[in-house]
Amino acid sequence: MMPSTIKGIYKNGQVILEETPEINGPAEVLVTFTGDVVLRKALNPLDITERIKELSLLQDGWLNGEGMAPKKEELQWFSNIFESCYDTALPLPYLYPAVNGGVQAEWVNGNYDVSLNVDLKNKKAFYQALNHTNDHVDEITLDLVKREDWQLLNTKLLTVLKA
Repeated sequence: MMPSTIKGIYKNGQVILEETPEINGPAEVLVTFTGDVVLRKALNPLDITERIKELSLLQDGWLNGEGMAPKKEELQWFSNIFESCYDTALPLPYLYPAVNGGVQAEWVNGNYDVSLNVDLKNKKAFYQALNHTNDHVDEITLDLVKREDWQLLNTKLLTVLKA
């Protein structure tokens, strides 16, 4: 009996990646920022270490010829400081590259949209939380080298994400 669908990835009408029996369990297909297609074991899309590795593959011009690539050593610094200072009781953010070579972290929780724009070069971040119920915006600039600023970030996130 023929399957009703063919599992795979198609590009311009041609199969460029078919389901492979070598991969046991769920897998995901990732189209990277560089346009490469990668098949890998399913990972938590919020896995910070893996996401940092993906961001480190970017090259200048990653966004339609624009966009600075984050520097690998700055990404590694952020990964290390995040791992040591971010409260593990909090949900992990989605990480995205920023056009200026930084990183943007985003959290969504019902009534709030929260973002943290990270300036990797200067080790600073701009936190913004928008409350959709009353349009109140909470903003603060953080020095990511200072532990007390990480504590402040964790407290703010705990307040809005657990609300």
